[in-house]
Amino acid sequence: MPHAEKIKSFCVMVTRPHPEGEKLCARLRERSMEAIFFPTIEIVPLAHPDFFNNISDFDKIIFISPQSVHAAASFIKNKKFQNVFFIAMGKGTARVLKEYGLPVNAYPEIADSENLLAMSELQDLKNQKIAIVKGENGRELIRQELQKKGADVTVIDAYRRVLPSVSVDNSLDLLRKKTLNVIICTSNEGLKNLKKLLINAWDSLQKTKVLVISQRMQDYSYELGFQNILLAENASDAAIFERLALERKKDE
Repeated sequence: MPHAEKIKSFCVMVTRPHPEGEKLCARLRERSMEAIFFPTIEIVPLAHPDFFNNISDFDKIIFISPQSVHAAASFIKNKKFQNVFFIAMGKGTARVLKEYGLPVNAYPEIADSENLLAMSELQDLKNQKIAIVKGENGRELIRQELQKKGADVTVIDAYRRVLPSVSVDNSLDLLRKKTLNVIICTSNEGLKNLKKLLINAWDSLQKTKVLVISQRMQDYSYELGFQNILLAENASDAAIFERLALERKKDE
C-alpha cells in the first residue's frame, strides 16, 4: 500500500503484486530512484496439494510466472521429482524457483510465450506428459502449441488475480501533483485495474508515462486511453531498468 514519504527527483510507481512488486521497488531504490508500491492485482492462491501428488509422473513442468511458483512451491518442495524437467518462463521465474530450493533446468532468455515455445527442449514432445502451472484465465497459446507437438498437457491454475482493496488517496494525490515520472505495468490485467483504481484522477493518469513490457501490452494501453506509453525491450528487470534509465536521462 502506498504511503506518504519524501519524493526524490525520479519517482516510479510499481503495480506488480506482492511480493514481486516490493522486490522490484527495492531494486529501483538501489538505483537511486524513488519507488512507490501500488499493487493493482491481488494474488489469491488456488493450488491444492492434490494437484501435485503425482508430480513425478510428468516429464516436464512449466512455471509461467513468479506468482505460479509462489502459489505452488509449498506443495512441491518435499515431493520426489528427480526425473521431472523444470522449465521457467524467464529469468525472473527461474530466480524464484531457486529461492525455494527447486530445480531450474531451462528457461528462455526473453520471457514470453513465443520464445518459450521456440526452446529446443519443447520441440519433440510426442507422448510426453507436461504440466503448465499458471494463473486462472491466462493465455492458452502454450497449451495449444504443446498439444500440437504431441504432448499430453495438464493445466494447473495455481492462482487467481483479483482487484485489490487498497487505499488510493496518496496515489491520486501523486498523480494530481504530477509527481510520478513513470508507472510500471507488467500485465494487461494490472493495467486495466490501474485505470479502474485511479479513475478519479484519469485526466492526469492518462497523460502519465506508463512503461509496459510487450507490444501486445502497448496496443492494449492505447485501447484503454493511455497516451504516453514506454515500451521495454522485454519483460526482464534489466530491460525495465534500461528503459527507465533512458527516460531518466531525458528528465535530467
